[in-house]
Amino acid sequence: MSIDFTPIIDCAFNLLIFFMVTLKFSTTEGQLSAELPKDVGLSRSYQTPKDLDKLKIHISYDEKTKRPTYRAGRTTTQKREDLLGEVVRFVQRSPGVPVEISPDGEVPYAFLVLVMDVCTKAEAKEIQFSGVAAPIE
Repeated sequence: MSIDFTPIIDCAFNLLIFFMVTLKFSTTEGQLSAELPKDVGLSRSYQTPKDLDKLKIHISYDEKTKRPTYRAGRTTTQKREDLLGEVVRFVQRSPGVPVEISPDGEVPYAFLVLVMDVCTKAEAKEIQFSGVAAPIE
C-alpha cells in the first residue's frame, strides 16, 4: 500500500505562498520617534513672537577636526557640559517653551542625538527640529 503525498505537498506549498504574500517586514532600526512641526517649513523667512521665545540650538560640524560646534542662545561651545548648562538655565527660566534643534546638513546623526539627550536631561518639555536639507552625494 502506497501513500499519495501530492495533496500534502500542494497544501504545504499553498501555505508557504500564503505566508510569503502576507508577510510584512518591519524595520525599526534607524527610525527616530519624533513629532516634527507640520506648520513650519524650510521656506519661511520671517519670525513670529512665538519663534523668538524658543531656545535655538544650532549644530555645525568641522570636517577637519571632526568636532561639532553648538550655538545655543548667546553661548557657542564644543563641550557637552556647557551646552547642558545653557539648556538647563533656559528650561528653568522658561518651562514649557520649546527647544529647537537646527543642524547643518553635514552634521553626523550622533551629535544630533547627543543634543536630544542634553535636552532630555535638562527636562525640556518640547523639542522641535528645523533643518537644512542634507546635501545629495
